[in-house]
Amino acid sequence: MRMLEVRQPGPAMTVQDLGRHGYQRFGVAEGGAVDRGAHILGAVLLDQAPDTASIEMAAAGGVFAAGSDPLAAVVTGAGMPTRVEGRAMPHATVFRVPPGATVEIGPPASGVYGYLSVGGGIDVPPVLGSRSTHTRASFGGLNGRTLEAGDLLPIGAHRGAPSGRRAPDQGFPTGPIRFLWGLHAELLGETARSLLVTDEFVMSSRRDRMGARLDPPTPLPTPNALNLPSSPVVNGDIQVPGDGHPVVLLADRQPTGGYPRIGTVITADLGRFVQTMVGTPITFEPIEPQQAVALLLAFEAALASLAETITAPAQASMDLSTPNLISGFTVGDEEDE
Repeated sequence: MRMLEVRQPGPAMTVQDLGRHGYQRFGVAEGGAVDRGAHILGAVLLDQAPDTASIEMAAAGGVFAAGSDPLAAVVTGAGMPTRVEGRAMPHATVFRVPPGATVEIGPPASGVYGYLSVGGGIDVPPVLGSRSTHTRASFGGLNGRTLEAGDLLPIGAHRGAPSGRRAPDQGFPTGPIRFLWGLHAELLGETARSLLVTDEFVMSSRRDRMGARLDPPTPLPTPNALNLPSSPVVNGDIQVPGDGHPVVLLADRQPTGGYPRIGTVITADLGRFVQTMVGTPITFEPIEPQQAVALLLAFEAALASLAETITAPAQASMDLSTPNLISGFTVGDEEDE
């Protein structure tokens, strides 16, 4: 059996795919890769299905070793320096891992979430149709937990992808995070709404796969809004708890929540939001529903056409390629921001 050994895991390293859909009404979180675009890019570069499971690395890389068979692999998302037996590999470019070779992935110089995808995918047993790990519920992935030193991950069959296949350099888009006003925006009042769109927030260190808390210059007031009945939440919802520090809900969010939700980050901007490093300023921009729909359609179209952007390997591409970044796909007004 094809295997990948985890020699040295970073914190919060898990197996992820695109998540389990249709079960939130039964209390099961959707889960899946936090940066969906970065995960899908890795699959496309290896010429395999978008929901093929990868290894998600949060704020740090790790050390891995191939088993007795060679592997094709690629690192996408955060700009994590990667070496195979000490030799540097370019980012978002397919490379070969010889039998027994060691892959070292360092902490990101930019971004937060990186994805190690291998040809054939991480072939752990699916649970409710997904291989994604949900650590709070202890299911999916490898025994429902974060990866540990000594873990042996089974790798599926792969028809092969040539070394040197690479994605174009798209960088990390900048500009305000676009959102729609939420269910409780009016209830929270004019002051809270005004602060959300005029203040500059800072990404705090209090973040995980469930949500990311922001530090505001002025806490958002929550008058008469903390005794709400629980109701369904979605990826990107901006909750305002009692301390007035907004929390953006992410992949492992709870199925329902009782805190007021002032808005929802649009899908097209979620990738770049989750790739925002701790201490980085963040601003928000409200948009109209019709704009959000147009941006969603363009985002999904960009994901569907990723294969058309892949550059075929050239001779000596592994030596001539330079690192590049692609993550947090956005479409729209980037050039004006």
